[in-house]
Amino acid sequence: MKRIVSLFLLLFLGSVAVPAHAERFTLESSLERALEHNRMLKAAGHESEARQYEKKSIFGRFFPVLRVEVNAMLWDSDNTYTFDLTEYEQLFANMAGGGPFSLPPMSVDVRDDITVKTQIMVIQPLAQLYQVYHGHSARSAMAEAGRMDVSNERRKLELEVTQTFFAYLGALQMTESVEQAMVQVGVFEKQTQDYLDAGLVEREALLKVQVQREELLKARAQAHKGVKLSRAMLNMYMGRSLQEPIEAVYLKKGNPEASIADTLDAQQDVALTQRPDLLSARLQKTAAKGAHKAAIGKMLPELNLVGAYINNQGMGDMMLENEFFGGLMLNWNIWEWGATYYEMKSAEARFNKAAEMIRAAEDGIRLEVEQKRLELEEAIQSYKAAEAKLELARESLRLEQNRYEAQQASAADLVAAQTGELRASNDRIVAQMQVEVARRALSLVQGDDLLSEKETNEDTQSFQR
Repeated sequence: MKRIVSLFLLLFLGSVAVPAHAERFTLESSLERALEHNRMLKAAGHESEARQYEKKSIFGRFFPVLRVEVNAMLWDSDNTYTFDLTEYEQLFANMAGGGPFSLPPMSVDVRDDITVKTQIMVIQPLAQLYQVYHGHSARSAMAEAGRMDVSNERRKLELEVTQTFFAYLGALQMTESVEQAMVQVGVFEKQTQDYLDAGLVEREALLKVQVQREELLKARAQAHKGVKLSRAMLNMYMGRSLQEPIEAVYLKKGNPEASIADTLDAQQDVALTQRPDLLSARLQKTAAKGAHKAAIGKMLPELNLVGAYINNQGMGDMMLENEFFGGLMLNWNIWEWGATYYEMKSAEARFNKAAEMIRAAEDGIRLEVEQKRLELEEAIQSYKAAEAKLELARESLRLEQNRYEAQQASAADLVAAQTGELRASNDRIVAQMQVEVARRALSLVQGDDLLSEKETNEDTQSFQR
């Protein structure tokens, strides 16, 4: 009987061989591929880039404003004023001793037919520098918050890929277990049918085997569904075609109980120190404080240091060709105080909101760390319980096989024991995957990056579909 089963298994596994072109993925390589292709992560990166440019744009307002104006005018003709001095000839003649004296006509150029006025003005804000400084401080904090937002999106994606990767692994393992059980049930069903035809057993024995077969078919359908959906989702995260085959390689990473070796308080403190979403919230609070001070600066009068140079061309002899001046310019529009005052109050309210949001976020992070820690503890205990149940199921199956070979049990009893062993095996697979996900989820809620944890080659398992 064992030889027959082994032959069936060999033929079956050979018939479902995976295409040789299946790409090999570990969790680490899956994460790297997903982080490279995920569009939401790229969108967050563009938002961070935009905030960096906004920071640089406001920095330029620290420098003085250079204003250049050139006015050129074309006239119908030039403008010259001529003075008639004949009535002054006698006066000058008397002053000269009474001799004859003549004065030629005198003319003054008022302007040419083309006039050009060039004005260069340099304006350095003084009082506004207070507003600009705090505005720049706010934009700097928002730019850094944008970088933290990218890091937070990265960790969200890492968790989604991790959950999908281990769901795929679990579905593959359960599929293989079910397929092997299906081959064995097929052998026993044929044998029971032969016994029924020979009148050695009742029809009830065959029906029991067939019921177990249908249960296995149901489990196989569920496993195939899990394989297809998780594979499609994992391919989607990695930017591949949904149905591309994947060779999933599981590299064990030590004892999961090491993840809860530290105290809860210590893990919460780590999370409050390095969680990117909390760091982003704190930076946004800093930005709100800077925006509030910048709003106060808008209520101050505008005081500018001004220096100017004016060059006149074609303006005649009575206009200076070059002019220079410097001084202070004060501008204070008190009628806008109503608007600027409420802008200041609005900025103050946003700062207060940010402060409250941070307190709420800190409480939420403490709770989240505790929740993930408890989930890992529960998953570890579930895995231990599943291992114990599997050991019991295997022993029950061994005893039932001995009874069957001694003709003290029917094929239906043996198939029922095999089905029980299969359920226990699948339960352990699920529990094992839950432990792996829970351990990494606890790491992520503390602000760690999964790619910083290199996987080892101990206990390597490879699965393909």
